[in-house]
Amino acid sequence: MLKPRKRLTRKQIRQDKFITTVMKLAGTIQRNSKRFAIGTAVVLVAVVVVVVITQHRKRQQVQATEVLGEAQMAKWVGETDEVEKLYQRVTQQFGGTRSSGEAWVALGNLYFKEGQVNEAKTAFQRYLKKYSDDPILTYTAWSGIAACLEEEGKYSEAARKHRSFADRHQDSAWATRALWDACRCFRLSGEFQEAKMVLQRIIDFYPDSPLAYRAKSEEKMLE
Repeated sequence: MLKPRKRLTRKQIRQDKFITTVMKLAGTIQRNSKRFAIGTAVVLVAVVVVVVITQHRKRQQVQATEVLGEAQMAKWVGETDEVEKLYQRVTQQFGGTRSSGEAWVALGNLYFKEGQVNEAKTAFQRYLKKYSDDPILTYTAWSGIAACLEEEGKYSEAARKHRSFADRHQDSAWATRALWDACRCFRLSGEFQEAKMVLQRIIDFYPDSPLAYRAKSEEKMLE
């Protein structure tokens, strides 16, 4: 007499499904062993490449930082020509590093101080185009371009450049400073209505800013 078949529990069913899946996977790997071996090799090569690139970038950053340090020392002793060469070396030899971005902004400031406005503007623009990831350096480069325009007597363009920083970086700690400079340049260009609108923006959007009180006083003078 046949014994009644025992009913499988849920746990046993899950185990059976798991075993079946594992066996199928093992069969697939066995049938495609060469393909899997090649795939594994490709993954390993990719991992090695990533590690090598990461290590290379770290070395690049360390070396770039050292050159920036040399530039700072040369700056302290007044060797302007040497400073410029060292900054240029960082931008050319260590492009893509954080130090390269710092060097572009430093070059912009150096050129501006030396009266080389076009070169300064180009350096600041290079930073904003290729880096623009540090809030302080970004504001420095942005306002640097505006300062160059102002130096060229293009007050209206300078004002709009300052204002555009606040447009793009409303939450920046330097947004009110940019608007304040925009107001100053608008007044220099004779665009008093634009200047008033900028002051009102400071008052409305940044009421707790130290410049808000000054903006109220300046606004009354433009009425």
